Amino acid sequence: MNRLVAFVVSLAAVAGWATAQPDRPAAPTTDGTWEVVAVIEDGRLIPGEQVQKSLIKDGKVTIRGQVLSFLCPEGKPRDLAFVTDAAKSPKQIDLLGTEKIGGKGIYRQDGDNLVICLGGDPSAPRPTEFAALPGQNAVLMTLRRLPAATPVAYTPPARDPLFPPEPAKPQ
Repeated sequence: MNRLVAFVVSLAAVAGWATAQPDRPAAPTTDGTWEVVAVIEDGRLIPGEQVQKSLIKDGKVTIRGQVLSFLCPEGKPRDLAFVTDAAKSPKQIDLLGTEKIGGKGIYRQDGDNLVICLGGDPSAPRPTEFAALPGQNAVLMTLRRLPAATPVAYTPPARDPLFPPEPAKPQ
C-alpha cells in the first residue's frame, strides 16, 4: 500500500506540465478534482473501498499547480509536491519527499482522463510502459476529472429574518 501512497503523490506531478511554451499552444491543465477510477498494483486490481480505507479517504485528489491534495484515511489533509518533464516520451513525473517509497513514474492525459504508472520503490527503475503486471513492482492508476462545481447564486430572502418589517403607518 506504500506504493499506492507514492502513486497518489505522483498525481500531483502531472499538473506541472500545463505551462505553455512560446511557440506551442497551451497544454491542457490538470488542475481540478480527480476521482480515482481504478488502481492496479503488481498485477492485482485494488477495490475502491480498499483504496479509501488505506490511501485516500473519499477517493478524490485535487491538483493545483504542482501540489496534489487529498484526505488521508483518518481524515487528515495532505499536500504533496512534484515535478514533471513533458518533453520526455512518455511524459515523466518525479515525486518530492518520497524517500521511503518510489517516486519515479510516467503519465498521460487525454482530456478528463489521466493515467499514471509509478515504480514501487526508490531503487526501482522508472516505468517505460503503462502496465503493472505481476512482478513488475509497479502501480497503475486511472483517474477521471470531476466537473467543476457550479457556484450557487445568492438569493436574498423576501424578508430579512433578523429585522421584521416596520408596521404600516395608519393613513
